[in-house]
Order: sequence, then structure tokens, then C-alpha cells
Amino acid sequence: MPDLLSQDEINALLSAVEEVAEPGTAVQKDFGDDAVTPYDFSHPQRLSREHLRMLRNMHEVAVRNMAASLGAYLRGPVECRLISIDQMTYGEFIAGLPNPTCFNVVKVTPPDASLAIEMNPSIAFPVLDRLLGAKQLAGPLERPLTSIEFRLVAKVIEIIKTQLELVWRRNSDVRMERISQETNPHLVALAPPTEMVVAVVIEMHVGEHSGLVNVCVPFTPFQTVLSRFFTIGGYSYGKGGDKDAARKKLLAALKRVPLNVTVAVARTALPAQALGAAGVGSVIV
Repeated sequence: MPDLLSQDEINALLSAVEEVAEPGTAVQKDFGDDAVTPYDFSHPQRLSREHLRMLRNMHEVAVRNMAASLGAYLRGPVECRLISIDQMTYGEFIAGLPNPTCFNVVKVTPPDASLAIEMNPSIAFPVLDRLLGAKQLAGPLERPLTSIEFRLVAKVIEIIKTQLELVWRRNSDVRMERISQETNPHLVALAPPTEMVVAVVIEMHVGEHSGLVNVCVPFTPFQTVLSRFFTIGGYSYGKGGDKDAARKKLLAALKRVPLNVTVAVARTALPAQALGAAGVGSVIV
């Protein structure tokens, strides 16, 4: 029959286990909660908060110009407001879009990659009704756009694309061209589902109706272009740089700026004797 442990022996073993566990517990308390930084490997943060802030400031200019251009085209008040600029996976971006919707693929050269401009049906159909002169919505919003409606809304997408292109070209010489339109965003493989993208969310108001316009920029193919946006005064933000070289680069850029110069010659009454006596360095009042 096996030997049985007495109660005193059991208590001694439990005390020994607690003594072994105490050093590990003490080490954990010494580190504290601030020493460990949580990091989600499934959502790597490619851009810092400062970079996102710079992107927001840059795209706010595009959004203001977008509202003015769309208002002139639609002949009515249009309000556009930048909601957010976030980092997420392409799968999360697609999952957050309505289906059907107005999904547009835009090719950017360089880097010969594509981004997406999506317009929610909640604002696409009011825009179409505004273009066609309707005073109220003519049909439901939960249906795909027809080929004719796609051609009509394409001009609005072109205006949005043009304003983005103008802002991007301030830091990088790029060209944008809309190449395709889809109603089902799940059919467009713009990037792998786990690829990180930069999502620009814009809220548009046309009359009493409002909706979202989303811009999706895959990070990997646009990494070089995005890095140029973080250049201030000719040197990279956060990495220092040669201020003299930056100043020379800025002056060289200013020398190429065209200016309109108008020269006006003043009129005065001048005796012929004074004109004959004028020479180099003479001042005519």
C-alpha cells in the first residue's frame, strides 16, 4: 500500500510552491504596466500619428476645393467635410462598404498602382437626381447603378479625382486616371485582404441628403509616394537635414515661378535745356 502524506507534509509542499512562485511575481511587479506596449501584429501601424496629422492637413485642402468645384458643377450648395484618415486592412475597408455601391478604380502613375474612390448610394443617387433636375429622390437607394447612371456620376468622380491629384502633385509628380467602375466592391482585388491601407473618409452634403465618399490607398505600392508627403522645406520630417541645402532648393524652386511684371513710366514736363543737360546718373523728378 503506498505511503500517504500527512497534513503537515502537504502544508510543507504548498509552502515550497508559494516560495518558488514569489520571485516571478516580484519581477512582474517591478516591470509595471507601462513597460509593456501592446502591439497588434495583424494591424501593423505603418504611419505615425504625426504622419496621419500631416495627411489630414493636406487632404483638408482637397476637400475644400472639392466642395467648391462640385457646387459649381451641380449648380447648388455642396458641403464636404473630412471625417477621418485611418489605417486598416483592405478586408476591413471592403467590409465597411455598402453593397451595391459606386466603386471606382483609379490608376496612379507613378508608381503604376491603383487606388479606389467609393461613393455611397446615399449620396450618389441624390447627386444623380440633382443632375437630372429632380426635386426629390426618384427611386430606392438599395439597387445597383445602371450604365447610364454610371456615366453621369463619372463626372463627379472625375472632379473628386482631379482635386486629389492637384494636392498630391504638390509633393509628387503623379497622374491619375479612372480605369473602371464596379457596383460590388468585393469583386475588386485592389490589394490582399491583410494588406494595410490608408482610408480617407469624406462626408458630402447635397441639399438635404448626405453620404460618405471613401478613398482607399494601399500602403505598399504607394509607400514611396506617401513618404514624399512628409517632406517639409526640402528635407524629411523627423530626420533632420541640411538647412542650407533646403534653402538653396527652395530658392531654386522660387526662381522658376512665373510673375507678371507691369512697368509704368511716369509723365512729367521737362524743358529741352534740362533734357540736353541730363547725363548718366541724372535724376528726373
